[in-house]
Amino acid sequence: MGPPGGFADGCGLFGVSGHRQAARLTATGLRVLRHRGSVGVAVASSDGHGLRWAEARDHTGEAVVDPDLHALEGSLSCGAVWGRRWEGELGAEAETAVSEMVRGRTRAGEVVATVSGHFTNGLRLRRELEQSGAVFRTSSDAELLLHLVAHSGQRTFVNRLVDALWKVRGAYAILVMAEDRLVAVRDPSGFRPLVLGRVEEAMVVASEDAAIRFAGGQLHREVRPGEMVVLEGRTEQALRPFPEAAIRVCSHELVSLARVDANTFGCATFTARTALGARLAREQRCADAEVVVALPGAEAQAQGFAQLSGLPVAEGLLAETNGATHVQWRPVAAAIAGRSVCVVAATVVQGRVARGALAALVAGGASEVHLRVASPWIRLGCPYGVASPTTDELLHRRLDADPATLLGASSVGFLSLDGMSDVLAGMPGAPRGFCQGCFSGDLPIPPEEPDDQLPLFHDGGEGTDPVQ
Repeated sequence: MGPPGGFADGCGLFGVSGHRQAARLTATGLRVLRHRGSVGVAVASSDGHGLRWAEARDHTGEAVVDPDLHALEGSLSCGAVWGRRWEGELGAEAETAVSEMVRGRTRAGEVVATVSGHFTNGLRLRRELEQSGAVFRTSSDAELLLHLVAHSGQRTFVNRLVDALWKVRGAYAILVMAEDRLVAVRDPSGFRPLVLGRVEEAMVVASEDAAIRFAGGQLHREVRPGEMVVLEGRTEQALRPFPEAAIRVCSHELVSLARVDANTFGCATFTARTALGARLAREQRCADAEVVVALPGAEAQAQGFAQLSGLPVAEGLLAETNGATHVQWRPVAAAIAGRSVCVVAATVVQGRVARGALAALVAGGASEVHLRVASPWIRLGCPYGVASPTTDELLHRRLDADPATLLGASSVGFLSLDGMSDVLAGMPGAPRGFCQGCFSGDLPIPPEEPDDQLPLFHDGGEGTDPVQ
């Protein structure tokens, strides 16, 4: 789930409409999205008359095995991989999934939903529904969405989904599957990525285009911010049921979350990361370094840093995982012994991983170890569904000493916020705006404080069906 010690997305989505082996295609696509969640995986399918379901969960945090797809017939399918909240984020009792796929029954029949991201007003909506008699089995926003759909007074399935989403705020990409259609939705600001593609004549939707390519398909286009795409068979219907909002795509996707071979928000992720590394080299020179070593997940940034600095890149450090989160570092002594090493990281969150890596290089014989980080200081935990520590657990909040001393480095340098902004805004195909809340402390959608009092009036009437 992303580079060791970094932010990690809580959910990866994949769906198929109009393919004779839709469930197997979904499972294939999800394998490429395991960096977005390795604790659970679920795949659902429909033959037009009913939903079938398979899942696999692992409670130790190890990568899950594939679900049993033997009985998943039908040409319609959706699935998700998901992970856990950051270890220790809410205490020992909070080891529940960040987001998982859930199913329920509404007047439209059985429905499956999964949410990548987070509803910032979800706690208040959940309390309102509980006070009206709803019973929740999980903490996921996907279940909250199904309750909102079930409580809607609209007549058609799509209208009930639109009505439900009018009530939520936040950052999300969503897949909802009924027995005869698959619906993909992206929030009005476009925080979370979601793309459309084709495999043969079938329509597919995924969190990343790399998953579509791995499944043998080709990218068609992004699901636009605020867009709802209804897939029936091999056709798509695009709707814009929500008011326009300022574009705020997640900058952390390009910094560390997406696969390096993905095209993210219209930008080549590899190109963005090498550019971030080059900008870091201009802002934070490492004049004493003789060789550049990348922390896992920062290989492209290290390449950009080394090219601009005129330094060689060495594979001087190996990461071996023991369980879900514990990392053991193994220095490659022949590459670093007696040399001044510049270590390039994508981010530094709590500092524990960087500190361990630097200590391993010193133990391997490096004469000096300098740290350069190809992103700014992280100032806030993410309230939009990306797994992260709480704000108080971040290294930035615990800097009561020199960061080089805390991390065991000869020197430490971070990319500036302006530097990151310039690089991302200058990328070919870049969107009009980025969310940089975790780096800047300025949240475009402030999390809503829960309101214990129900509203006096609730509009639950039938209304006029805008969509059939």
